[in-house]
Amino acid sequence: MNSRILIRTAHRTFCGAGWHWDSRLQSGDVRLGYNLWYVVRGRGLLRTPGGSFELNRGDCFLLRSWEEHLGTADKEDPVVVSWCCYDYYDTRGRRIPPGEVRIPQRHRFLPETAFFESLMDRLIGSFQEDPGGGRAVQWLQSALDEVDSQDKHIRTLQGIDLGHAEKI
Repeated sequence: MNSRILIRTAHRTFCGAGWHWDSRLQSGDVRLGYNLWYVVRGRGLLRTPGGSFELNRGDCFLLRSWEEHLGTADKEDPVVVSWCCYDYYDTRGRRIPPGEVRIPQRHRFLPETAFFESLMDRLIGSFQEDPGGGRAVQWLQSALDEVDSQDKHIRTLQGIDLGHAEKI
């Protein structure tokens, strides 16, 4: 598929003790695309159509923005999340329908937390400096490539190693 990525917004959110997120309350273009969501630190809970996940540093999600996501923060150790809303467009500038975009599993744990956090910081910083520029898209593509690389690594494990990796 020949496509390009359009970043709608990218930020780091410091979630307070009373933080909660209900994706159904979002509006506009943010509800159309995808959301790369990475837990920098803290704890909480995220409910998705794929299940409920306890949030900890290193948790990474590829969320479909049109689906329901409900998040809460731990009162003693609230989460900090780096995130980016984006979408895919074809060469004619038309949004590619969700059924034609391969989006891997919703959740994974990324063990290289410092590396991935750096990728997200560069993505967010580049987007905030130049929202329409290409540097932020390059950093997003690098982050998505790293997610894909981790997913491929898990898929290649065999037997008991796969069972351990899934539990971790």
